[in-house]
Amino acid sequence: MTCPWCSNPEGMSPYGTEMIDSRGTARISFKPVDCDELIAEVLSSRPIMIDGGGVTYSGGEPTLQFEALLYMLKRLKEENIHTAIETNATHPRLPELLPYLDLLIADLKHCDPKIHKKYTGISNEAVIENLMLASQEKLEIWIRTPLIKGFNADIRFIQGFINIYSQFNLHNVSFDLLPYHELGKIKWEQCGKQYTIDDGFVSDEILNAYEKAYLEAGLKVIHT
Repeated sequence: MTCPWCSNPEGMSPYGTEMIDSRGTARISFKPVDCDELIAEVLSSRPIMIDGGGVTYSGGEPTLQFEALLYMLKRLKEENIHTAIETNATHPRLPELLPYLDLLIADLKHCDPKIHKKYTGISNEAVIENLMLASQEKLEIWIRTPLIKGFNADIRFIQGFINIYSQFNLHNVSFDLLPYHELGKIKWEQCGKQYTIDDGFVSDEILNAYEKAYLEAGLKVIHT
């Protein structure tokens, strides 16, 4: 996706992004790391994994490195380590990961496929299909929606989201409403990219309207 509010623009390219820090020094975001080295690092850190701690893969988009991700998730489950991924949920092979996940964290950014594509570069159809499939499994699911003025922070769209979620098995699904912030804005400048969101902040009225409607529809709302 190419969301203009993204907090991690350096992760949009699968080839890495050169960033210029505040001192004017260039640095490369990504470097190759061996999967087995990462697994060894995790295992050596096991003593600090208390109260259900484990490993979360995020990004960018972790499924862009699908085979490596699948390999590591399998290895971690063999070691009985809690696993989670943060993903845009568009990958056609995402269901293959589900047996090796304890927690799936994914965004559904808009209920309208055309608006979703206009702002993110792709439709929401694959996201909805994958999340619906995941809801039939035993893993825990957090569905996040970043609320952004001018995009989805409008009461007209609330029922559209609820209609989608009514098709899910909701026994293991929670919903997290994320008000817009600008914490990643400076990174766009460091990547040599233009940040185009102008005042995306969301009113408490809209945020509360979403949460109230979700709760009335029987959806579990969490705050992370």
